[in-house]
Amino acid sequence: MEKLTRAFLLSLIVVLLLPFMASAQKNMVWGYGQYGTNTVYDTYGGVDVFYTRALNSNVDVTGGLDLMSKKGGFGGVLAEVRYRIPVKGINVFVSGRGVYNYYGHSRMNEYLFRIALHAQSQYFDVVFGNSFLGYSSFGSSVFEPITWSVGFAANIKKRSSNWNFGAFIRNYDYFIYENWNINFGFRGWYDISDQLRLTGEFMTRPAGSMNQLAMKYDTSIKIGVNYKW
Repeated sequence: MEKLTRAFLLSLIVVLLLPFMASAQKNMVWGYGQYGTNTVYDTYGGVDVFYTRALNSNVDVTGGLDLMSKKGGFGGVLAEVRYRIPVKGINVFVSGRGVYNYYGHSRMNEYLFRIALHAQSQYFDVVFGNSFLGYSSFGSSVFEPITWSVGFAANIKKRSSNWNFGAFIRNYDYFIYENWNINFGFRGWYDISDQLRLTGEFMTRPAGSMNQLAMKYDTSIKIGVNYKW
């Protein structure tokens, strides 16, 4: 498992560095502050930040960092590569995502690689994929080869509008992957300018105990900003 840990982290570092080694057509820095409560940690808070660079009109890469109090401060790192396939007014994204999470309170390491399809229209998002999960703690390790990622979201206005509001249901978040614990809530955004966007999201998750991440009755709010140039 130690060799797997080193190899996984090295792969994440390489992908995180790709945006800085490639010529860019578009850059975006985005992130949000999160505050929530659940019956395991009571209240918690943290910050997630991401950087996305478009390598061309169809390929982009993203690196992310999670700093969360319920994970003991440092939460994890994320790296993702996406390829866009336009299909009759719908963008279909094929993505590969790697995530490393560390839970400081329980000294739990989590390793994840997700392959997913994401269909995106002006009003809807549909995601389907599979995550390969590995856990290690105190010398023991577990591997889960099948963890479905499913999600659906709908907006009240076209995606190209300068403001929007919608609802979603999914069993994952950027740094959360679960088998049967469903997250649902509302999201929206408002464009201050062509470069700057304010975002907000309310999410709740009913009780569950499928894995390390299944906190009971988790409810949280995210307030964020996106800046592109």
